[in-house]
Amino acid sequence: MVLAASGKYQEALAMHARAAEIPHWAYCNMAVCHVGLCQPEEAHQAVAKARATYTHTCVADFMDGEPHESAETRERFKAALIKAGLPQ
Repeated sequence: MVLAASGKYQEALAMHARAAEIPHWAYCNMAVCHVGLCQPEEAHQAVAKARATYTHTCVADFMDGEPHESAETRERFKAALIKAGLPQ
């Protein structure tokens, strides 16, 4: 999440691609990256995978677990997740 928070979206996506297993929150992080890269279809697909992994995934739950202290980063993530289609 540190890579995505710093705007290093390509690097964050590459890190997730190398993971042996991707938890639902990581798909949410990937959705944020895809929104940041202006890839709406991929962002929606990442949200669909997050919801398939954990059907109750929503913006509020993701943000509750988001460790970033910066209000600006939290708002950027929240807006990106909503744009990607994650229910609030």
